[in-house]
Amino acid sequence: MEEYSFYMEKVLDYREEIEKQKAEEFAKIRYEISQMETEIAKLNLELKSINEKICSVQNVNELLQLQLYRELLEENIKMQKLLLTEKRKSLEEKRNELKKAQTDRKIMDKLKEKDYSQFIYKRNLKEQKELDDISVMKFKRTKN
Repeated sequence: MEEYSFYMEKVLDYREEIEKQKAEEFAKIRYEISQMETEIAKLNLELKSINEKICSVQNVNELLQLQLYRELLEENIKMQKLLLTEKRKSLEEKRNELKKAQTDRKIMDKLKEKDYSQFIYKRNLKEQKELDDISVMKFKRTKN
């Protein structure tokens, strides 16, 4: 019996590789977003701590230093939030790319399934024809 081989196997392999690559890129950006959110949370905790210290400081120089540090933290938080917004946009783009790659691969999978079904159908027809031929030959022999 002949073995099945999909005529577009290399295309399917390529699309699977692209899907895997897009999934890895998507996961990487999700991880980066998680790291950024953790960093923003740390900065917010530090800002809260500084605000509490400012309320209890009695030295003018120390108060000025804390206020400058607070402004720096606020600016840093603002910058991190902007970067996070950009990273989220990038994540959405990667999500769309991943969906497209998955769709492309699924199309090839469906094509492979249909091709395999057609292969099985043709093979069964061929086997049935061979069995019919054998039956006809046996019938002719027994008739003679």
